[in-house]
Formats: sequence, C-alpha cells, structure tokens
Amino acid sequence: MEDFNSGAPSGDDKLWGCMAYAGSIVLCCGIPVAALIVYLMKKEESPYIRFHAGQALVLGLALLAFSIILSVLSTIISMIPGVGTLWGLISMALFPLLSIAMLGYWVYLAVMAYKGEEIEVPTLADFVREKL
Repeated sequence: MEDFNSGAPSGDDKLWGCMAYAGSIVLCCGIPVAALIVYLMKKEESPYIRFHAGQALVLGLALLAFSIILSVLSTIISMIPGVGTLWGLISMALFPLLSIAMLGYWVYLAVMAYKGEEIEVPTLADFVREKL
C-alpha cells in the first residue's frame, strides 16, 4: 500500500477521491470522464487524490475495453446457427448481472475512498503507482 506521507487524507482529499469513482457512474454510465477530470485537475495536490483518480480512470478504461470486446464477440457468436440462440439466452441473463456487480464495485470503491481507505484494485493499483 502507498504511504501518503502527509498522514491521513483531508476531507477534501476524500471527497475528490470519492468523486473520481462516483462521478464516472453518474456522468457517463462507467466511462471514466469524471475520473479523468479529477485526475487532471487535482493530481498535483495530493497523492491520495492522484491514486484514486488514476485507479478510477484505469479501471473505467479497462471496463470499457472489456465491454467492447465482449460485445464484438457476442455479436460474432450470435451469428453461428444453433449456438447463437443459446448464447443469446445466456447473455440476456449474464450481462445484466455483470453490470450490477460492476456498479456495486464502483459504489464500494467510492465509499471506501470517501472513508479514507487505501483500497486497491488488484493489478491495476500497481500499474497506477508505476505509470501515473
């Protein structure tokens, strides 16, 4: 976990960390526009904000890429006779469940950031620390 050197994050830091996650949910259905705005505006002010905004940005972009790939594969699979119908039924049940699970995870991350927790998304947190 990252040592934020300045001690506990301030109330503003917690709010901006939370907004990086929550704003992306509200503004664009998971597209990390809010995380990008928070990152660009506040990255120099606090390592806490930089970490959470960077993590929200990378997570949002990863989920966007995953959604696009899954949609393309789903379209291709649905064109296969016989398998397409079965895949359509499975995906009708599976995709909403995945969406609800990801929404719950975004809310969880927002709440933890607001509480001042150093919550890390596995593998993404290391990338954020090294690259952002």
